Amino acid sequence: MLVLRCSEPNCNAVTGEDMVEFLMSGACKKKYREFLFRSYVETKKLQVLEEKLCQRRERLKFITEAWEQIAECRLVLKWTIAEKASPRKELFEYLQGEAEMALERLHDSAENTLKQ
Repeated sequence: MLVLRCSEPNCNAVTGEDMVEFLMSGACKKKYREFLFRSYVETKKLQVLEEKLCQRRERLKFITEAWEQIAECRLVLKWTIAEKASPRKELFEYLQGEAEMALERLHDSAENTLKQ
């Protein structure tokens, strides 16, 4: 069964495909089908990891949360802009570069963990 989880971290609500089909139309329906498919893939990958690592799904949920955090950090770094040329801007750009490198290391680490 395909389900879409609520995007709020503390919310456990899910929406099934039947509800999306009933309530949405056109482009919204297509968008939610894509989200439902991603949710399905995520669930299947967690099942495989659960079996492979002999761990309960709740203990593996951190992987999904880590990927969501990586995506959020990339979005923030992408849209962060410093104004005017100044020593503060140079410091900001340096720190932003450091943050991007740290994020890349985190991404690589998460990806390598999944490959194993």
